[in-house]
Amino acid sequence: MLGGAGGCGKSRVTEAICAFMSHHDRLHTLRSLAPSSAAAVAINGLTMQSMLREGRNKLCINTTLTQTEITSIETEWKNINYCLIDEISMVGCHM
Repeated sequence: MLGGAGGCGKSRVTEAICAFMSHHDRLHTLRSLAPSSAAAVAINGLTMQSMLREGRNKLCINTTLTQTEITSIETEWKNINYCLIDEISMVGCHM
């Protein structure tokens, strides 16, 4: 976890980690996530909701994934060893 005030260089550290992983041909083991679409675009990643297959307009807060969705997520994450979450302060404890 990397914390700090705005403008202190957290994004630069994230960029350096991605560059390091790319240089060592390990970028496929890294997943970058963010709570908002703007933050996800900035880090060339996914929103946490899209990673969890949650729709934006779900009416029910407590959504249950189907076994097919769970299997798909497990397969997608099978070879992921590292997960960077940008803007972690925006993530609630129930995420």
